[in-house]
Amino acid sequence: MKIPSFDAIINGIVRTLERFPLVIGSAVLGTVSAILLIEYEGVPGPTILFKLLFASALGIPWLFGIAMVAERNEWKVVPKLGAQVVGIIVLIGYALTVPSVLSSGSEYQVSRLLLFALAAHFFVSIVPFIDAGGGTAQWNYNKTLLFRILGAILYSNILYFGLTLALVALDNLFGIDVPGKRYFELWVLITGIFTTWLFLAGIPERFDRYADDHEYPKSFKILVQYVLFPLLAIYIIIIYAYVGKILLSWQWSEGWISRLIFGYATAGLIAVVLVDPLRNRESAGWIKAVVRWFPVTMIPLLIILPISLYRRISEYGVTEGRYIAVILAGWLIVTIFLLLVRKNLPIKFYPATLGAAALLFGLGPWNIFAVSEMSQRTRLSDILIQHSILTDGKVHRSTTPVSRQAAKNISSIVEYLFINHGYGGIQPWFSVSLQADSAGNSWALKEPADVTALMGVQFIRIRPMGRSSFPNFGIDQGASIDVRGYDRLLRLQFVVRNSAKKEFMDENVGIEFTDALDTMFIRMRKEGMPATVLLHAFATNLIKEYDNEGIDNVPPEKMTISFTSNDLQVKVFLRQFQLRRVGEEVEIETVSADVLYKLVEIQ
Repeated sequence: MKIPSFDAIINGIVRTLERFPLVIGSAVLGTVSAILLIEYEGVPGPTILFKLLFASALGIPWLFGIAMVAERNEWKVVPKLGAQVVGIIVLIGYALTVPSVLSSGSEYQVSRLLLFALAAHFFVSIVPFIDAGGGTAQWNYNKTLLFRILGAILYSNILYFGLTLALVALDNLFGIDVPGKRYFELWVLITGIFTTWLFLAGIPERFDRYADDHEYPKSFKILVQYVLFPLLAIYIIIIYAYVGKILLSWQWSEGWISRLIFGYATAGLIAVVLVDPLRNRESAGWIKAVVRWFPVTMIPLLIILPISLYRRISEYGVTEGRYIAVILAGWLIVTIFLLLVRKNLPIKFYPATLGAAALLFGLGPWNIFAVSEMSQRTRLSDILIQHSILTDGKVHRSTTPVSRQAAKNISSIVEYLFINHGYGGIQPWFSVSLQADSAGNSWALKEPADVTALMGVQFIRIRPMGRSSFPNFGIDQGASIDVRGYDRLLRLQFVVRNSAKKEFMDENVGIEFTDALDTMFIRMRKEGMPATVLLHAFATNLIKEYDNEGIDNVPPEKMTISFTSNDLQVKVFLRQFQLRRVGEEVEIETVSADVLYKLVEIQ
């Protein structure tokens, strides 16, 4: 391999800029916007930088696809310029829909960007051969794109880690202060400009070479034969065993079966696409067998999948993730049916249909985000009406406690709206603004707990826990603690089970724990009997009250133990329990607590 000269490198950089000026310009603009946002830590008010950043991120694949169409069809200056102008107009239109502030509801904007970017990448993968059969040429073209992306990422990471080490050396050896955000800015700079430029520099200018390339990468064959096919075998054994368990017990998992089916389908379809050039070779008997039987194994799974999704949506409503799952399930059913009937599908079928679905369900009144918000808002409305909190279209503070399950559902939906969409859809229900004006930021929104408080509902934040562990509990960090009537506070942070020493002294007061952390003793150092706090019993009662679900905002009064013993008046605020299940028993792993006390004079 001949090492290119310095002149050749410079010429290559210039030639890449000549071929893709708008793509590189978009990368530079997005990189500068991101660095400014990092430097000013998100800026305190409305800014055009978010619009520029999002539009530039979408512009890289979108404008690259337009450039590929122009090169593939050898367009003259006028049509090429016209296509680029259209591309820029589309990006400007998208930028106008991005808000100037992303304080809350930001996940909606990020998710929408990812959806449009996905459609743009699918557009790139098929557009040069959209008017032709594609076949081997299109497969090789996408192989080139994949290798260019992987190569650019590899070289960029090497450069980033090398420069990061240099910055660390400057900081530690020469005492030059390097703020932490400089490392993130360096990563953005390299990823945004260097990676993009390096990727573009390796894109061949001659499209006829794709049709002439008949060499199949050995890395793909190893990946399919020794990674994907064994994974498919493992997946199908697990899934079919679980389907059998479902049929025997009729107890469904919390969404896990749908994840497994999607994982199996994804691995199978990737394998089908990767081995497409080998189908007609004489040595590909094993490949033909796997490709032929894969859609057959999917048939019973495509019966289970819609049922699983229906159960989740009927219980918890539509969210972006569930809506996408329904779309993918429909796409899978159609794709598997076509594979069973036709035995083979053109490579461009997959990106073309997925890209069309991304655009179709990312735009219009039926889009993923509008439907999800409407579903959750309707679900919230039904719950509030049922508990007489929402009447005549207005929220009235509840005077009686609602059930814990209702409080959980209300809290979950309000937090979902805060994170993904903001409160615009429910603002008309309230006579007060849901914006957090106390800090002078009219664009910021109230926290979910503040919104549920306006309804008279306790905000409950559930900490997701796996079946193999027990829930943990934490005190509401935003709640005030009443310290009246006590003289001193002793803070105990993360007392660990079976640690070497669990004795804490403060003047004449000592606190000890048993090795199992099931009991805490509070006593005078030199005299008096110790007061006993039964932590295990306290944790067990919390588990029963909260139905084995972890809560990280338990009201302080439910995490408080007060007593007077001998010559001490004590109030214990248990800030956090970290628990673990061992069989049917519960063990306390760590405890954090604040202990308030006052010495009581003995009469």
